[in-house]
Amino acid sequence: MSGLFVSRYCYYPVYYLGDSNLLWAEKAEWMFLDRVASSPLGYDRTCGSSILLGDKWTLIENLMAHGVNSRSRLIHFSKNSSFRYFTMDEMGLRLMKLALDEMALYRFQRYLQQNDICKASMPPLYLFSLELLSEAYASKTGKQMRTELDIGGLFSCQADVVKRICNTGPDLITISDKWLLNFDMAKGGEPDGG
Repeated sequence: MSGLFVSRYCYYPVYYLGDSNLLWAEKAEWMFLDRVASSPLGYDRTCGSSILLGDKWTLIENLMAHGVNSRSRLIHFSKNSSFRYFTMDEMGLRLMKLALDEMALYRFQRYLQQNDICKASMPPLYLFSLELLSEAYASKTGKQMRTELDIGGLFSCQADVVKRICNTGPDLITISDKWLLNFDMAKGGEPDGG
């Protein structure tokens, strides 16, 4: 673990991956999180999704391949896991801010809806729940999963890799990155001059 993000009501384990996946010791991670939960920091807070930070959106393909394999020694999903992936560039950091700040997310979804880009949904697909993506993941072994991503939207920076590795439907929206880059997180929708 690289650290924790702490908000008023939640704490979020953070893992920096760089450009590769990470060896995973689930029991050790749960032991650490149990200690956090019983500490003053964990008092009156719940554990939110684990946040994985990487250098590129293409790392998602590797995370999916290992995530759905319960025998993998790298990060994999379990019934109790909740992972979100963001990149360390401007888009990824803005998306992470939305995931950590409910009011900013509410304002941003309203901003998209007012501009007829996409309807609000909870949680929005572009906040990258890896477990949600894994339901539509189509492995290279030819297995077709029962679900396709057909509702919601992804940003341009995310869409190419997701469309390559997941079953997607015709109603999946690709949102231009400019809508997030021009959104002023503090003012709630007015362009930030960028």
